[in-house]
Amino acid sequence: MPLSAETKRLMGTLYDYVRTGREVVLPNADGDRLSNYRRLVRNIFDDTLRRAYPITFEVLSAEEWDDMINAFMEKARPQTPYIWKMPFEFYEFVVNEDFAAQFDRPYLDDLLFFEWIEIEIFTMPDQPIPVFRNEGDFLNDKIVVNPDFRIIELTYPVHTMPATEAAEHEGQYFVLSFREQESGEVRFVDLSPLLAFVWQELAEKPVTGHQLLQRVYAALPEISEDQLMPVVLPFLNDMLLQGAILGFAR
Repeated sequence: MPLSAETKRLMGTLYDYVRTGREVVLPNADGDRLSNYRRLVRNIFDDTLRRAYPITFEVLSAEEWDDMINAFMEKARPQTPYIWKMPFEFYEFVVNEDFAAQFDRPYLDDLLFFEWIEIEIFTMPDQPIPVFRNEGDFLNDKIVVNPDFRIIELTYPVHTMPATEAAEHEGQYFVLSFREQESGEVRFVDLSPLLAFVWQELAEKPVTGHQLLQRVYAALPEISEDQLMPVVLPFLNDMLLQGAILGFAR
């Protein structure tokens, strides 16, 4: 049975009150109960976002955090029916509203994004994994990469230092984020621009170390083999030890 126009109007009035906290008139509604209902809904928002962004919550003042939560509830009208996805809508809202400038915290967007990526990687669907063996030759065997990863680019190094300190180090930073296959733990690896490029080339399709080096040489002819080999091989070995590389193709 479809709702009447009056019922829809009353539901909209209640929805607006829950979002904004501004007083409304609802027939037969107890003011204290309405207030408690809004408080419970806001607590869900607050608790969910605190859990998603614990570092951001610690860095901001209580007033700044509350300002963002209240603005998000009032203006953003979150669309996702999944509570665990709401933090991404919150991140997008904070960026669009430019709270980083409002609060004079230039690192804020990066910090939220960095914390969101951990959630995204942790919850992403498992990707197909080729058959592989644990031991092999980096130069001559095809390398199998952990498919559950993302490379992100940041302007402030919030992944390696406290946010307030990171604000003094604006630049270009690359981070490899991946989920360990056995434990499910999300790990982060700081990458130079060169190694970020190497990883992207490696992850495109299984290749041997020789093939990988040839592709990098072709794209970056200004780098010599003598410069590249001592950097790439230790990097590949480290990624194998950390779980970003799974092993070698059979």
